[in-house]
Amino acid sequence: MEKSIVINVSIHETRIAILEDKTLVELYYELPEGGRMVGDIYYATVAKVIKGLQAAFIDIGKKQDAFLHFSDLDDRLLGFDPNAKNGGRFPQKRRSGWNNGDVPIRRGDKILVQVTKEPLAQKGPRVTTNISLPGRYLVLVPHDHVVGVSRKIHNRKEKYRLKKVGRAIRREGFGLVIRTVAEGKQEAELKADLDNLVKKWEQLVKKMKDADPPQLVHKEVGMLSSVIRDLFTSDIDKLIVDDKPMFREIVKYLKEVSPQLVNRVSLHQKKTPIFDEYDIENQINKSLSRKVWLKRGGYLFIDHTEALTAIDVNSGRFSGRADHDSNSLKINLDAAKEIARQLRLRDIGGIISSILSIWSFPRTASDCTTNSSGS
Repeated sequence: MEKSIVINVSIHETRIAILEDKTLVELYYELPEGGRMVGDIYYATVAKVIKGLQAAFIDIGKKQDAFLHFSDLDDRLLGFDPNAKNGGRFPQKRRSGWNNGDVPIRRGDKILVQVTKEPLAQKGPRVTTNISLPGRYLVLVPHDHVVGVSRKIHNRKEKYRLKKVGRAIRREGFGLVIRTVAEGKQEAELKADLDNLVKKWEQLVKKMKDADPPQLVHKEVGMLSSVIRDLFTSDIDKLIVDDKPMFREIVKYLKEVSPQLVNRVSLHQKKTPIFDEYDIENQINKSLSRKVWLKRGGYLFIDHTEALTAIDVNSGRFSGRADHDSNSLKINLDAAKEIARQLRLRDIGGIISSILSIWSFPRTASDCTTNSSGS
């Protein structure tokens, strides 16, 4: 499978397309004002605890409070005090008592949270207390001790080597997750990434000292930077960008962290707009409309509501030469592939369930992606 990253830079926005065999599978937008929140860390205040919802609402200083589900409530940094001499950690109640209603947060508590999902319509962002700082090769987990290695690294010897390196460089009070892109990297490179991440954590703690929440204490890098850091790995065949300063910036960054990927970066210099050259504009228009056609003549209807996204599968123009059951199977197989692509492309998450129309069974399915409140 050929994988490509195509970047279009304009005055109004930067658009980043991920292609697999020339098919658009992911699309990102970044506006100049940098409204993206995922990854941002806030020193915040608990505004409300609702045990019936198994959730709390957190004041992070925005118009809408953030949503914190109890499943995202990790006790490692609860009660964290940057001014305390013991490193800021207080003894906490353990998870075992939570099912009995003994939730270890109360209204008015100061709390450190990280945004995991952008706000949508009338819903605020979703947050977690499981704080992590991603780097190029490592993810730093404060107040932990575990060293983990990406599951995508399948070579057992390499996995063992990286874990051994991780344990050797790990600092007291920090856990590490070694990322896929670290495969084959030496200890010095991983240690340099670790030092940079620890420095970011220390800067975050410094901002918290004597601060009155809510306050933003760490801003995640922009969309473009995070895509280059997280997605531009050895399985990407090429990256094409249509802006010369951006091209130079990407090449400079890669020379420092992944020089073997530099020759995969190219500057688009043709008169044809880059998104037209790679048929991305056309795919955006077709793929992000309410009605999405399937290759055999069937189609999907995709409707977004505040509570869920409903995807209805229709046979459309497809009649087929086989019996009704075989035709339905073919349409549903086409739909399953396209629905998986649409979930990635539209960044739809939550609980995915399928509902069959029992009065005309078997027929095409109506697949629903449901998002519970705040998710």
